[in-house]
Amino acid sequence: MGRTDQAYAASPLADAIASFRTALAGADLTALADDERLSALRELELATRSAAAVSVRLQVDFRDSQVAGQVRDGVARSRAGASVADDLAAVRMTSPAMASRELTSARALSTEMPRTFTALQEGRISGFQARVVTEATVCLSTTDRGEVDTRLAPLLTGASTKEIGALTRGLVYEVDPAGFVRRARRAAADRGVSIRPVPDVMALLSARRPRPWPATRRCTGTRWPDEPAVTRGPWPS
Repeated sequence: MGRTDQAYAASPLADAIASFRTALAGADLTALADDERLSALRELELATRSAAAVSVRLQVDFRDSQVAGQVRDGVARSRAGASVADDLAAVRMTSPAMASRELTSARALSTEMPRTFTALQEGRISGFQARVVTEATVCLSTTDRGEVDTRLAPLLTGASTKEIGALTRGLVYEVDPAGFVRRARRAAADRGVSIRPVPDVMALLSARRPRPWPATRRCTGTRWPDEPAVTRGPWPS
């Protein structure tokens, strides 16, 4: 069952975080010089990354505590913790689906990818970049994931999100090439086309297809069988 706002107990950590937020909201920013603005922005970014690392620990500890307590109360282990994502979603002001996704990433960081988690704690990567790593390695066994973690850690400092994603996918292929090929084949089997409405009485057509297909369509200019030729009206003068 989810919780209401009144159910959350105060704690020294929560009070300290609330005081920090209050101090930030009341800070006088108008008198800062440009170099002071840059320094403040740097510290805010590092604080955000530190907060993301603390959030990882809190999410995992909360989940483990809830599961253990419910099992002690007689709940089947397979059902224990079923409401954890709802509780996390409520306090984090997000959807249960996103809360579950981020909890999965947090558990991977804390139990299977400690070097990547250390990089987050030290502010060398952001919370989003850490999730890029965990989601790119979700297909691996625990042993292979640890191998990627070990080999990736020295490469993280200074890398962009795009570079981190590419590095991680490359390592995933190196440690499990057969699995990489199997997953590519399964992805091709999941191809499909979807359509959704957009403003101005239009529709957006999306295709999930193997990469060569849309590239070929774009190069050859192939149209759908009943697609009319594009008409170009007069441009506004």
